[in-house]
Amino acid sequence: ITPDSNANNQARYFGQALAVDGNLLAVGAREAYESGVSYVGAVYLFDLNGTSPTQIARITASDGTSGDVLGYSVDISGNLIAAGARQVDVSGKSNVGAAYLFRREANGSVTELAKLIHEDPQSSDYFGDAIAVGNSVVAVGAKEDDVLVSGNNKSNAGSVTLFKIG
Repeated sequence: ITPDSNANNQARYFGQALAVDGNLLAVGAREAYESGVSYVGAVYLFDLNGTSPTQIARITASDGTSGDVLGYSVDISGNLIAAGARQVDVSGKSNVGAAYLFRREANGSVTELAKLIHEDPQSSDYFGDAIAVGNSVVAVGAKEDDVLVSGNNKSNAGSVTLFKIG
């Protein structure tokens, strides 16, 4: 399986992350260029019906910028696609990370539903490093989140944040 176009680095690092649900395959391309901007990232959606997979969408974040790496992690459940962008900068803090939730519409188009951010965004948390979606919940991992355990700060202990959909 390859994307429809590899021109201009549009699918750079295609295959970084994969997820299958039914006849849909989501593939992350974390270093994909968007309109000439490097490492914005993208997610490719394929229909697995028929004799060979067909690309049905190339998904990017509406606010994607250089170095965000959307597609570092991906998951799909029904018509929902979740993608991590672990290097998004938030409020002047670098590599905080974010997760995006998209919906495949009945007409085949894809709609961005939400940008999910950690409740206490800090530099180098890498929120969106891992992602899962199912049963009306999105789980987002932040592998280097500093957390309090029994009143003590545990540097880079990591965390998972849950978001209820709907």
